[in-house]
Amino acid sequence: MTRDELRRALIDWLEAQRLRYLTIANAKGIPTKVTVKEFLATVQDEARTESHQVDRSVSPFADFSDAYFDLAIETTRRRDDFTPPDILYEHYGNRCLVWSGAGISFFSGNAARDRAAEFLRLTSIKYLQQIPALDVGSPGLAEGLIDNLLELVEGTRIRLVQSVAIAGLRLSGPALNHGGVTVRELTGEEVGGLVQVRQPDWSPRRSPFAPYFPEFHSERCALIVRTEHVKTEQPRSSRLGAILLSLQLLGFDPRGSGEAASETEPGPSIAGGGSRLRLSATGEIRDFSSDDLRDVIQLAALIPDEVFSGPKSRPTIALHRFGVAVGEKFPADALIDFVTALEALLLTGRNELSYRLALYGAKYLSTDPGERQRLFADLRELYDVRSDLVHGTIGGLADPKLEALRRTARELAGRLLVKALRDGWPSAKQLDALTIA
Repeated sequence: MTRDELRRALIDWLEAQRLRYLTIANAKGIPTKVTVKEFLATVQDEARTESHQVDRSVSPFADFSDAYFDLAIETTRRRDDFTPPDILYEHYGNRCLVWSGAGISFFSGNAARDRAAEFLRLTSIKYLQQIPALDVGSPGLAEGLIDNLLELVEGTRIRLVQSVAIAGLRLSGPALNHGGVTVRELTGEEVGGLVQVRQPDWSPRRSPFAPYFPEFHSERCALIVRTEHVKTEQPRSSRLGAILLSLQLLGFDPRGSGEAASETEPGPSIAGGGSRLRLSATGEIRDFSSDDLRDVIQLAALIPDEVFSGPKSRPTIALHRFGVAVGEKFPADALIDFVTALEALLLTGRNELSYRLALYGAKYLSTDPGERQRLFADLRELYDVRSDLVHGTIGGLADPKLEALRRTARELAGRLLVKALRDGWPSAKQLDALTIA
């Protein structure tokens, strides 16, 4: 069988799958299409949103309704209808092997054959979800899905795609792209999906940025990170976290619910779900340009994966505590974590901690005598207030003062950590040498 013959056979198989499920649906009295209500945002800014409902017709596979579950149960019983043909494996053999952390539905003892069967099963489900009705096929969609599948099998690399909706950035254009990272404005459909509570009229066709139990957080931008890797190896999944931490270190305040989604491309996605990310608790809206995006990506490349997998060293503990501090709701909690990050960066012993932290930080950041004096005073005050907070002896320090100290701590910790990432982590000997110079 030639490649063209294989491609045509797989496209015909997708249509045969649709007809099988159409027969099942007709026998069970399930409609060939259902109507779901979706939200469309018509007015959207950082302060408010306005939206209205629109009706959309989808196949039963695109709607989590009783009809969908009836079909799903029936196809589980009819395993022969749900088991794809073996022609993909017979044509490509071990080229069908792709790493996946998820389980698969077929266990023949041949990993490459099982993976080929799973790819075809997922492609079939995607086709059934995206056609407007079970009784109407879509040749163009079928061809596109099969071409994506063949691109996956024939290639040697795959891309992990991680997405999160954020607020806090005012983009210089509708979309910014650099180094596999995209920051773009959300569409009205995507913003509407964020506002809507997904019950009972939920549809996976709507916004990929809508969390399962969303709250309205004024998200206006989509941050999308693509990481390419060898398709048989586990992907690096910490890059989205590194991009967000880099934004925070450079003084930006990405905010939102923090619900991230993961998928892979090309072909049917072998990743699903996502994670909850710690975003900024407070902050201002800041202008964000292509140059800013390049700076963020360059800094993110210097952040070790250990920050997100279990920090143990001084550098990774400092970076981790900074990220925790940015996400703290209360100023006192944030201040404690910011100064902990400063300690991990600047201190290695136990003597005269407040004095040494202030001295090392001031000398490390600046060569100007006047600025060094101001930095010394600010850093020493931060350390002393942090110590009082930890030991419960802070007394009646006013909330506005705590909030001002939080901002100062965030600024200084960010500056110090960015310098350490770019110039190399300072050793205790190097810091001691600064005080002698």
